Amino acid sequence: SFQHLLQVILSLPAMIHVFNGCKEVCALPGKACAACSECDLCEPCKSCCQELGEQFTDFFNRPLGLYVAGAVLMSIAELSYILAALVQDSFKDCVLPEGMAQQVGMGHWLKVQMGCAWLNLIFAPYIQYQLMQKLQEH
Repeated sequence: SFQHLLQVILSLPAMIHVFNGCKEVCALPGKACAACSECDLCEPCKSCCQELGEQFTDFFNRPLGLYVAGAVLMSIAELSYILAALVQDSFKDCVLPEGMAQQVGMGHWLKVQMGCAWLNLIFAPYIQYQLMQKLQEH
């Protein structure tokens, strides 16, 4: 059953290390910026690198930080591909199979996908914000 599968997954102690490893890899740009702030740079560049490094590291240390970053990047990529497809006239030449696919059409399908991408782009940061608010209340 689903409950049993969930219990098995949650009981695996190694899973947390996999996600911590991913989090550490994603935090590398922030650590690089923090290290750049230690170099002999002009004072504005130094403070900018230090602040950027702190913000980047702080973002990935928040709950769902990796999820939000992944969702935002995927949504932006999806939106860019959809917009690229919509501006091409050749997508109208696509022949879809008989039935529901042909009734919906490629243009409408791309617009639905665009709506889903926008929803995902908004939902991920929103759910993180709500989680952070609840955690700060307690």
